[in-house]
Amino acid sequence: MSNIRVLIDGIVYSLQWFGGLVTYWNNVILHLGISTENKLSLEMTVADNNYFPSSELGKYLTLVTEESRQNYDLFHSTYYTLPQNLNSKQILTFHDTIYEDFPEYFIHETNFKNFMKRKKSCIDLADHIVAVSNTTKASILQHYEISPDRITVIHHGISSIFQNATSLANEKIQKDIKKFFIHKPFLLFVGGRRYYKNFILLLNAFAISKINQDFILVVVGSEQTFFDEEMEIIDKFKLQTKIRLLGFVKLEELISIYLSAYGFVFPTMAEGFGLPLLEAMACEIPVVCSDIPVLREVGGLSPIYFNPHDVNFLVQAIEELVFSSPKERILKGKQRTLEFQWQKSVKELVKVYSRVL
Repeated sequence: MSNIRVLIDGIVYSLQWFGGLVTYWNNVILHLGISTENKLSLEMTVADNNYFPSSELGKYLTLVTEESRQNYDLFHSTYYTLPQNLNSKQILTFHDTIYEDFPEYFIHETNFKNFMKRKKSCIDLADHIVAVSNTTKASILQHYEISPDRITVIHHGISSIFQNATSLANEKIQKDIKKFFIHKPFLLFVGGRRYYKNFILLLNAFAISKINQDFILVVVGSEQTFFDEEMEIIDKFKLQTKIRLLGFVKLEELISIYLSAYGFVFPTMAEGFGLPLLEAMACEIPVVCSDIPVLREVGGLSPIYFNPHDVNFLVQAIEELVFSSPKERILKGKQRTLEFQWQKSVKELVKVYSRVL
């Protein structure tokens, strides 16, 4: 394979400073860069308010302005943008159809309609689309008129820091947990909490479950305070001392929290992939998650699944996690995560690059 010059727009790094999109691109860039098999030169356009690059990833990229760099073979959009040179080959990674599936949550956002028009243009003009799950591919085909042959499914991987999490020193784990004043056994929620993330269902389920006498619920994510609708439930059921909102935590701290949790609860109604599910399974804790196609695709036989539209089913699932022996599920979960490797994902991505040239 001759050298392929790839221009990556850096827009995602001006939209997020951590999260699923950034995790995806950090690992794609890293593994494209470190692989000796890939004859690639990677360039990235940067925005004024970029959080990027980290010194680690910067080793594998040349940072440019698109105006100064028109000579490239492929343009790979990080978040639904078009290149200035429309004659170049275009690859689009499609993460989810959340906006298409739940427009009622986003229709009032500034520029929503313009964003959706741009998204459709990216789909129409892409030479090939990478979908992060079979579920996402099916959703794309449901919402857009596009040939299935133009879409390749490439799953996320799981970072080695999670695969090796259980080797973390116990002193480090205890230090991190002590920092957050966690003194009781706890169930864990990680991620955003609004809308389709379904956190309100979890709050209600935890409130009426008999386990809340002995457990607390620890909540990790970028949102630093409770929303009004959440506070109504917390006040109604007097959960003030039973919910611990940590906000954003460092990656190393997050791993300590995963490792210390009695179980992980993922009540989302929709995901493009569902990386926190893999992270929890890699850290060898039992998982309760929504019975939706994408989480079945990722989680396999390990999680305890429940109907995400019924609080009573979530209560039953949480109590099953607490009162049953989870050893077999934990083993299956760990084995399942070994199937998701970033090295494998990037090899498949390079095949897509070669195919369109």
